[in-house]
Amino acid sequence: MSEYDYFITITKTGTGKETKITGNLTCTFSEYDTTSDFLFIPKEESFSLDFNPLTILGDLRCEKISCEYTKRRAFIDRSWEYWLGACRHEYGFEIPLYIGNDYRYIKLMSYLDEITYNNKCITLKELEEIQNKYNLELNCEISAEENDISFALLQSRGKNAKEKTYVPLKYEVGKANKDLLQNTYMNKNHCFSYQCSTMVDVIFAILHFIVMHQYEFKICALCQKLYVKIPNHGQGKFCSRKSPLGSNSYFDERTNKKFKDLDCQKSMKIFHQIMRNRKKIKLRHAPDEEQENTFRNKFDNYNDKIKNVSIVENLIKFYYYVEQYEFQI
Repeated sequence: MSEYDYFITITKTGTGKETKITGNLTCTFSEYDTTSDFLFIPKEESFSLDFNPLTILGDLRCEKISCEYTKRRAFIDRSWEYWLGACRHEYGFEIPLYIGNDYRYIKLMSYLDEITYNNKCITLKELEEIQNKYNLELNCEISAEENDISFALLQSRGKNAKEKTYVPLKYEVGKANKDLLQNTYMNKNHCFSYQCSTMVDVIFAILHFIVMHQYEFKICALCQKLYVKIPNHGQGKFCSRKSPLGSNSYFDERTNKKFKDLDCQKSMKIFHQIMRNRKKIKLRHAPDEEQENTFRNKFDNYNDKIKNVSIVENLIKFYYYVEQYEFQI
C-alpha cells in the first residue's frame, strides 16, 4: 500500500431534470504507533467523506480560507511553493487532504483553470493529453444497475434482498469499449469507481467522470465559481452551492431570512420575487403616470443588467436603489 490510498465512487441516478450525481471519497493511510518502546508499528487508518462532483473542481484551493471568486485562482502556477513546503493540503473538500511535495497538483490546477474557463467541454482526446502531460494514473471501473436475478428467489424464502444490483462493465482506459455504448449504461443508474494513490489522480478521476458524460463547464452567475452543468437538467446559469446571499446580512432581517440555506439557483428566484414585490409597493406611491413610467423603465433596465451580471454587489445595489427611490411631489 502507498502512503495514501484513495477510493472514489461517483454515482449517477435518474435522467433529465431528475438526474442526481453524488460522490464519495475514502482515504486509507498508515500511521505509526509511537507508544512502542522499540519499534514504530504501522497502523492502518481511514476516513470517508461525501462531495459534490458538479461543484468540487470550482472549490479546490490550497489555502485554508476560501477566496471569494474562483477566478483569483486562475492561471497562477505556484508550484514552486511546494518545494518550500508552503502548500501541503487541499482544503476544498470537507476536511484537509494531504498533497505533500507533489508539485504536479498546482500545475494541474492552473492548467484546468485555463482550459475550463475557455472551453465548455473537454474532449476525450484532451483528457488523454492531460494524462500524458502530468503522468497521471487512472484505474477505473464502471458498473451499471441491473435487476438482481436472485431477488425473487430470496424474497420467496423470506430473506432480505435488493431488487437492483450494480454489475461491472468491461472497460479499459484509452481503448475502444463496446460495453460503453450509451444504450448500455448511460440511460441506467450507474457508478464510476476509481482507485488512486495521489490527490492529483483523485482530481483527474473526477475530471474523467465529467468528460465521459460530456457535461459542460460553467461559471455560476451569482457566486462566480466554476460548476458542471448537466444537459437538459434545467440548472440555468446558477450552481447548487449554498448561496452567498444567505451567509451574510446584506439586507434587512426579514429579507435575509428568506435566503437562509438556499442554493444559488433558488436564492435568485427568491430575489427576483422580492424585487417584483418591491416594485409593486413603490408604484402605489407614484404621484402621476409620467413618474410611474420613469420608475418602470429604470427598474426594467436595472433588472436586465442584473440578469447578465448577477454578482452579489450588483444585487445589493439594485435592492437599495429600489428601496431608496423617491418620487418627486
